[in-house]
Amino acid sequence: MERRQGERRAGGRRQTDRPSASGGGASRRRRVTTLAVVVGLLVAVPLWSGLSRALSRRAVVPPELIGVWTTTAPGYTDRALEFTRSSVLLHTDQYHFKVHPIRRVTRKRHGLYTAFRVEYQDIDAVTPLVFRFFPSARPLIRLEHSLIVWRRVPPRTGGGK
Repeated sequence: MERRQGERRAGGRRQTDRPSASGGGASRRRRVTTLAVVVGLLVAVPLWSGLSRALSRRAVVPPELIGVWTTTAPGYTDRALEFTRSSVLLHTDQYHFKVHPIRRVTRKRHGLYTAFRVEYQDIDAVTPLVFRFFPSARPLIRLEHSLIVWRRVPPRTGGGK
């Protein structure tokens, strides 16, 4: 079956005998666009996967910090800091606390103390908790820009009544 110039084919496209002005540019653009999308996906998927794994990874708290830390300072006696292997619990009173996953722990050793920076995930941001750790028989910490001393509560020994 022979077609004439300008006659429609099945599918609605016109077939012409003359070469297009773009020289096949539309199909070339489509191939280049498809190739760019495929290459973009091949690069983006592993990158996104690695990034999401890194962001979801929790830091491990050093053993010397794990436990409940309290103070006798006025206005703070009902508060406590509690470190677990991968989170910090901020106690606001005897019955209420908030659990925050720890994202990163860095430390820098100085003469008598170790400076810690514990970054934990708050509701909408990563928040730093910066303090000095002083090792001793009953270790203590002092938060940055504060003179209040926090001591670790000795672990309970099994016994009962």
